[in-house]
Amino acid sequence: MVKDPLVSIIVLNLNGKRHLQRCFTSLKKQVYSKVEVVMVDNGSVDDSIAFVKKNFPHVQLVMNSTNLGFARACNQGSRAAKGKYLFFLNNDATIGKGTLKKLVLFMEKNKKVALVGPVVYKKDKISMESAGLVPTLSGFFYHPPLLAKKPLETFGITGAAMLIREDVFRKIGGFDSDFFIYSEDIDLCTRIKMTGGKVCVLPETKVFHLHGQTSRKLDKSFVVYHATKNRILLLLKNFSFPLLVIILPIHFLFLFSGILLFLLFGKAREAWAMIRGIWWNIKKLLPTLRKRKKIQSLRTVSDWWLIKRYFKILPIEAFIRAGYVYIKFW
Repeated sequence: MVKDPLVSIIVLNLNGKRHLQRCFTSLKKQVYSKVEVVMVDNGSVDDSIAFVKKNFPHVQLVMNSTNLGFARACNQGSRAAKGKYLFFLNNDATIGKGTLKKLVLFMEKNKKVALVGPVVYKKDKISMESAGLVPTLSGFFYHPPLLAKKPLETFGITGAAMLIREDVFRKIGGFDSDFFIYSEDIDLCTRIKMTGGKVCVLPETKVFHLHGQTSRKLDKSFVVYHATKNRILLLLKNFSFPLLVIILPIHFLFLFSGILLFLLFGKAREAWAMIRGIWWNIKKLLPTLRKRKKIQSLRTVSDWWLIKRYFKILPIEAFIRAGYVYIKFW
């Protein structure tokens, strides 16, 4: 009889004490029991550590004195993990009963799949947040509607909940620590796709996500800076030069439009943050190119194959959301 493989569940926490009871309780209710839980704490000051030690003593703790960002902290968690699979889960998410077992069984039966994710629902448990991500020629990524009931191959998975083979995670270098917050998940998936790995969504599995419970407490200009910086970095690192000739002009048209909109809405700090995000990539171009050379050496699939299979024309609805009309919420 084949033994169930060990799954290392890695939860990143930053002042998320109010979410941990729900998150860890949902994990304890899973029918798949061969797990270890690792929580990486990024310098919380809300007694998260004491709460976990008292209420969930089985959770292995990795404690940082300061906020190292999502990517670096997740990499820390992976180094502390012993599982065949790594399951990254946001602290403001709960996992549907039976979901983990279904994800693991799917991976065990489909050896060519490098990463799989559940369908992520919003806090009302009805509205869908994400069932995969696909790239567009604008340089933004789009959450398409879920149209299939069977396992669906996609380009990327949201980092709110993803199960990846530990050996694949290690081979491609884990999360890029230059991505402090935002886009580190799709960067990881892009590198998997470039090396010929499959990324799938399993529609019968569910995770319920409150979304943005940590990031909404951050300064808005900080969020804009990292979101802008990381999208550009993702493009420069991963895509071929001929494709960049197409994508970058379109992407920068979006960015400059965003800067103007921020200024029109009286949000000069956010406009300046976007400019700083662009400038970071100019300053760091040489290190990025060195990183790019290493990444491209692992490539087994051409961008043109990926374009034919995954790239979408950005729909108007996605344009509105990605094109900074959300400024009104800031």
